[in-house]
Amino acid sequence: MNKRTVKIFYLTLMATAIMLSLGACDELIAVLNENAETYHESNSGNGIDAALNYENKGKCRHVVDGDSLYIAGQDTQIRLWGVDAPERDESGYERAKQALVKLALNKNVYCATQDIDKYDRIVARCFLEDGKEINQALLASGVSQEYCRFTKNYYGFCR
Repeated sequence: MNKRTVKIFYLTLMATAIMLSLGACDELIAVLNENAETYHESNSGNGIDAALNYENKGKCRHVVDGDSLYIAGQDTQIRLWGVDAPERDESGYERAKQALVKLALNKNVYCATQDIDKYDRIVARCFLEDGKEINQALLASGVSQEYCRFTKNYYGFCR
């Protein structure tokens, strides 16, 4: 846990104790939600989040398309959780694939498994060494869409 995360945790704990003692439940919920958002933002781009289990890590050796990659030393394809990029025969395919190439190819990636899909691919949230989430970066760039059926608007791009 980095210092910023510890600080946020203790501030949240103190605010919780104070608000509970004053009987301010609505205000407590607002503070907890605000701190959850702050925690999420503080872990975007500030290093790898120790709370996640990165079972799959290593150098990205191959980008399949705009939402799938391979890590060196592993045979199983990794499908980026929540990312729905255009297929090979669809408009925007090459742009989405090149965005993932630019983000991840030949870089160390850290992937936390979310699921195994029907094709036996690992479905994961993947991060760069600086903590930047690859999945979120692709969605924010507009080259792919959030796969809302699975994410339930986790990234905030569902309509």
